[in-house]
Amino acid sequence: MQIESAYSPMNQNFEKILRMCESSRMQSIRYLDSVLSYYETTLGRREARKVKIPVREAFVHLTEDSDDMNHNWDAGDIIISQYELAMQIHFDLCYNYFFYGQHDLAKQHILGCRENSSLLEKEVSTFGYGEHSTMPWGDFYYASMTKDDILGYIRALNLGYEVLNEEPSLLQKLQEAVANHYTGIIAILQADNLAREIPMV
Repeated sequence: MQIESAYSPMNQNFEKILRMCESSRMQSIRYLDSVLSYYETTLGRREARKVKIPVREAFVHLTEDSDDMNHNWDAGDIIISQYELAMQIHFDLCYNYFFYGQHDLAKQHILGCRENSSLLEKEVSTFGYGEHSTMPWGDFYYASMTKDDILGYIRALNLGYEVLNEEPSLLQKLQEAVANHYTGIIAILQADNLAREIPMV
């Protein structure tokens, strides 16, 4: 009988790719931070800046046979609010930091994303968004996240109580107690004996 080892060439290649991407990742993060710092300095401005971006059709999809990127810059442009741009950048940075386990930075960016979504929502309720008079979740010109995505990261980063005024479930309290060396676990299990919220599996 052959015993499987934890070593796999696929895992080794994946780790190698991640290490190679780290320098590009940091360069991208620095660039996105500089874009955020430029567009989030709106003190004293009465209305949001407008940002001109190319439409998605302007970008040519790469294939294994292509060796050049001849984008179609004549495909057109669209104008978006700085809030939509900042909302998407904050969300992308949160996603990245969450993946790499840098939860403090992920929290900072999901809160920035939520703040910009609130500002965009006020702007949309006043001026509209194309043919929409309310936030067009899933149908933005640029941003690709949904409101549930934002709320999901807020909850995953244990900000539900602070930001959403949600009382954490007994399961969340149990997971937090386990992460904190089982501090307070007896009280949580006693409460679950009455409520029966925590699954047995």
